[in-house]
Amino acid sequence: MERGRARLGALERVVRQKQHTDLVNWICDAAGMRPGHVVLDVACGAGQPSTTAAQRVRPDGRVIATDLSPQMADVTRRKAQRLGLDNLDVREMDAQALAFNDASFDTATCRFGLMFCPDPVRAASEVRRVLRPGARFALAVWDVPEKNPFLTSLAAVVSQFVPMPPPDPTAPGVFRLAPPGELERCCAPPASPRSRSSRGR
Repeated sequence: MERGRARLGALERVVRQKQHTDLVNWICDAAGMRPGHVVLDVACGAGQPSTTAAQRVRPDGRVIATDLSPQMADVTRRKAQRLGLDNLDVREMDAQALAFNDASFDTATCRFGLMFCPDPVRAASEVRRVLRPGARFALAVWDVPEKNPFLTSLAAVVSQFVPMPPPDPTAPGVFRLAPPGELERCCAPPASPRSRSSRGR
């Protein structure tokens, strides 16, 4: 029995790693990054997709990874050193106030970070500001709770014994951008006065 559980646990870890790798590769592909690109990775966390991006844009490209948390920035910095990625620069920075000039990057990425910003609309606007015309911003957020039972099962068990208030849908959190249309609303550029007028007719 114990051996069977151990094998099942190992299989689950392999599946999760495969899903993780597939997602990172999808983000890099969707961003359209290629050798020579200058890439911005916002909310880099533990170093993905920034480390994969740094490998993809070699030999002449570079990646700047940012995270508000000094601890997470240090994790990515140490991972880059371990992998020998001398084209990956890590900086502590608020996604809502990126300290870069306009049109500085060829592409941008963000994996499971935008929904934790107090003002994700402002963060997305900052990313658009620092991207060059026509550049892509590839990101991933969690879908609705019903599609992510591994994130909600523990809370469901705890709530049977400890009353828990319903989460604030507008507060930073895992499912902040999960409702249909919310991510699109967050990332959409502001409408011009002319387009606002035409929609109002």
